[in-house]
Amino acid sequence: MPPDRHHLGRLFDEVPELYDRVRPGYPDELFADLAGVTGLDETSSVLEVGCGTGHATRSDAR
Repeated sequence: MPPDRHHLGRLFDEVPELYDRVRPGYPDELFADLAGVTGLDETSSVLEVGCGTGHATRSDAR
């Protein structure tokens, strides 16, 4: 039986630090490809829109 999405959402609200600690990050190659495709460089500004733990934001900032 698949997990109840409503229950999982409430669980995330209760333990965001645990979620952040155990959630796998994104591979560096993903962001290298993103920079290559979009032409981003060290002078570019990036805005991540979404809720979560900030994994993508940290990688974008690098």
